[in-house]
Amino acid sequence: MKRWVLPLLVTLLLAGCSPSSPNTMPTETDSGLNDITTEVKAASPALESYVKSATIAEPGRVTVESSLVDPRGDSGSPEALLAIQLCNDVVSMGGISHVSIMENDGATWVLYGHPSHGNICTEV
Repeated sequence: MKRWVLPLLVTLLLAGCSPSSPNTMPTETDSGLNDITTEVKAASPALESYVKSATIAEPGRVTVESSLVDPRGDSGSPEALLAIQLCNDVVSMGGISHVSIMENDGATWVLYGHPSHGNICTEV
């Protein structure tokens, strides 16, 4: 294989990885996670008051820390429906393959893109 082929292939593969606008890139937090709290709140204006933080640890994987509390009753509680709506709003941002909505105590509550639940926001 010619020496120039591999660098050319790498360049071509990475050409589509750049953002269209530098203003859309999340900022990196002290922990190395990319903070997208502002973007998540904008995508879910009706639920923005419940969003404590939102981060991307790797492309397409979003974790949202919320102030919502799971009442530990049957699935489908009003609080769970809010958490599912928040998850759906995050997914609607585009380019998202996995979402974890965390309840106020840090426990995972709603997932999207998990192998066990597929591409639907699901209370777990």
